[in-house]
Amino acid sequence: MNVLFTTAIPSPYQVELFDALAASGKVDITVLYSLLKHSSRSWDLPRLAHNYRVLSEISIEAAHDLMRGHKLVVFSGYDTRQLRQLIALRAKSGEPWAFWGERPGFLLPSWLGRCYRRAVVPELSSPTTPIWGIGSWAVDGYRREFGSRRKLLNIPYFSKLDDFLAIDRADAIAPPRRILFSGSLIKRKGVDLLVKAFLAIASEFPKLELHLIGDGPMREQLRAISAPVAGRVRFHGFKQWAELPTYYAMADVLCAPSRYDGWGLIIPEGLASGLLVVSTNRTGAALDLVDSDCGWVVQAGALDPLIEALRTAASTSGPERAARIARGRSIAAGQDITAGVERVLAAIQESHAHGTQEHGDLAPRGLGSA
Repeated sequence: MNVLFTTAIPSPYQVELFDALAASGKVDITVLYSLLKHSSRSWDLPRLAHNYRVLSEISIEAAHDLMRGHKLVVFSGYDTRQLRQLIALRAKSGEPWAFWGERPGFLLPSWLGRCYRRAVVPELSSPTTPIWGIGSWAVDGYRREFGSRRKLLNIPYFSKLDDFLAIDRADAIAPPRRILFSGSLIKRKGVDLLVKAFLAIASEFPKLELHLIGDGPMREQLRAISAPVAGRVRFHGFKQWAELPTYYAMADVLCAPSRYDGWGLIIPEGLASGLLVVSTNRTGAALDLVDSDCGWVVQAGALDPLIEALRTAASTSGPERAARIARGRSIAAGQDITAGVERVLAAIQESHAHGTQEHGDLAPRGLGSA
């Protein structure tokens, strides 16, 4: 089957998945990227081992012709006029398509977001269109908006975890020494709360360090906040995708304190690396992957629960730490690219069959409860 995916830019984890799908030989894919690079992303452009086109470099007519040659189209955004045009054209054609997205409701309140989507992309309300939610939190959000009669599939992000799983943790029984954060230094990621929480427990754990990977507008503010323990807070700056396992290998605890994160690939990366993971209840991957046997999920945006979780993590040693590492790595194995290819292939088949069946059924259908 030939399938067209649309997405914003060639982010490394998506390229890994698309390359693996193409290499599987079980599906013929083409990816329509909106842009090859965006100023908000510092990733190097990876080598693309799959067929692709760039929407900004072709006409809408050429994109429409490309789309018509595929049995299924999977849209992962509607933020540009061109994408909304393509969605409308695909819906009008009656040919199968699906939408792949994170949980709705971040940029706008749920009721306003619902009104916005129905106004700018009304085709998304069609009960014949499957929705691939990026994690169970996203699936729940789309179910709340479109009702339980929709075809909803749980298809999160996947990436290659081999280098993380290969990190040696055989002797990781001593109390943790290094807490790691990896992400943009912005308020949404909750890194300000992490620095404050570290300050709160620093005197209890004099050997504990905080390592921050990433860059962003809060960098200088975070330096100022951490000034009392400046020698124990390390700012490493932005690191490319291939560099990350080296930093994970040097850490003991991963903290992903996001106020809101639709998925959060650092969660499976941390679990695969053998790190104790502390995250929040508004981080999609934490809700799906972190249980009480491998980490801690606390209320997003709240400082005191984060302090307590980090205190507990920093105190964990011996057999308990080893058991938590083993548990986390067993969970992370299900998020590797190999498992991801099988999940996406199954979703492709199910979405195509559903779309074909539904468009062939002329009986009227409701939207379900909103």
